[in-house]
Amino acid sequence: MWTRIWAFLDWCFSDYDELVPARDLGRISLYEILDIARNYGSGHVAPRNLPIPAVDRLLAGVEDARRHRCGELTLRDLVDEAARPALQLTPRQSSSR
Repeated sequence: MWTRIWAFLDWCFSDYDELVPARDLGRISLYEILDIARNYGSGHVAPRNLPIPAVDRLLAGVEDARRHRCGELTLRDLVDEAARPALQLTPRQSSSR
């Protein structure tokens, strides 16, 4: 899967010999990346040829939700998004039983 995503991004070298995507991150949609990852076949499960209306409706709804959620989001949006604060775990207090 990562090989396909890697190829999709189309890489080049910067002036500082850094490997960077050839396309602007603002022009790489998250939907495209997720579509590549989603359609990656492991070869373990054969596609079904028998229509199952309830399952087909569910999958269509999932696809619509994914498309709606991704909207116009790009890889740049993810890169620029402020990092969320890390979850702070407090050490367990030892119980004196």
